[in-house]
Amino acid sequence: MTWRTGLGMVDIAVLEALAGMGATAGRPRVKTATAVGAVDRATGLGPDLSYELLLSLGRAWMLQVPLVDFQGNIGSPDDGPAPPRYNEVRLSATGELAAGIERSQTGAVPVGLINGNVHRGGTEPPFAPGAVVSALRRLARPEQVDDSELLHLIGAPSFPSGCDVVGDLTALLAGEETRFQMIASVTVRPGSATAIEIRHLPPGIGADEVVSAIETVAGSRDWHERHRRLAEQTFLPISSIVDESRQRDTVIVCTAAGGRPEELVEALRRLWPVQIGRALRLPGRLTHLLRRWPGPGPSDVPALLDRFEDAMKA
Repeated sequence: MTWRTGLGMVDIAVLEALAGMGATAGRPRVKTATAVGAVDRATGLGPDLSYELLLSLGRAWMLQVPLVDFQGNIGSPDDGPAPPRYNEVRLSATGELAAGIERSQTGAVPVGLINGNVHRGGTEPPFAPGAVVSALRRLARPEQVDDSELLHLIGAPSFPSGCDVVGDLTALLAGEETRFQMIASVTVRPGSATAIEIRHLPPGIGADEVVSAIETVAGSRDWHERHRRLAEQTFLPISSIVDESRQRDTVIVCTAAGGRPEELVEALRRLWPVQIGRALRLPGRLTHLLRRWPGPGPSDVPALLDRFEDAMKA
């Protein structure tokens, strides 16, 4: 991981491969199959892993700041992607900026800290880009800033889906491995006495997976009569489940049977995969990671952060 962007060397190799092909933001995308070949030559990972690496840098449902920009079917939490010959790719504006920062050896923006590596099975969680930028702007000012102010600006980990993140935040920010729960938003629908909405799913979880899990515990089973106590502990009183999701807006509606929707809300929040758990750990104390940016050498930090925010909006 470099101090300029916080990205790993393989990530940088991908960005350089796309930049070398001219597949930069604002220019035409290239066939992903061609890009896969370039990434394979740069990394030696082979076509399959090179494609997966490209995909991992462009999945907006897992990354706060996607570094590559796809057109075509790249899959979803529920479905796999099309073969690379059927879609196209180029650098996103933030990916192009990150590649330029690494190449020019000037300035620094912690893209890797913002994205983390949970999107590829790691333990480093993502953080809200705006919160990280605010902390860096505060560090760029001449007045001294203490650790408590920086931590207040950063806040808790933030996943693109907007799920709740629950755990020992103090331990995590101190660089300790800590188990966290990522929990979807489960609320009674406004204006309804029985409809319960599930939104903002945990990272990597799709609507189909949630619906399937709820159907498993909502349906009546032959053994329920024989094992009533177990049935009471596992059965959820739901009369219907409807997936009302549209594009990236996930909405699953469950209708409570027999009233008491508030109790059902709590039961659903405990159900996997409405709630998932995983160990998280930062590569060091968060305040130390923040203070090492912008790193040695002169740089116009506010101007670079302005460029970074503009790139995220592009």
